[in-house]
Parts: sequence; structure tokens; C-alpha cells
Amino acid sequence: MSPDCSGNYFEPNVDHPNKSFWEATPSGSLFMCITNKEAAAAFECGAIYTLTFEKDE
Repeated sequence: MSPDCSGNYFEPNVDHPNKSFWEATPSGSLFMCITNKEAAAAFECGAIYTLTFEKDE
């Protein structure tokens, strides 16, 4: 399985395109428990991913 990344934190890059979004948006966290080894391999600890929320009908 992938390593535990729970001790990692993110320090925003001042030149990142999302800087203005980060400054104007409340913070939060997402915890995922992935038990499928192939699915877990698709994620890299410490990497930045885009998360999209869509209303479920």
C-alpha cells in the first residue's frame, strides 16, 4: 500500500496559479482511505490534485 501521508502539510507557492483562490477560500481537508492497491498507486503523497464537487441527483 501507499505510505501514510497524514503528517504532510501544504505550503502554498506564491507563484502558483491558484494563489488568489487559496487566499479567498476557507480551508478544509480531505481524508481518503483507499484499499485497492491499483487505485492507491494512482495517487502520489504530497502531490496537488484538483477536486471537483458535483451535486448528486
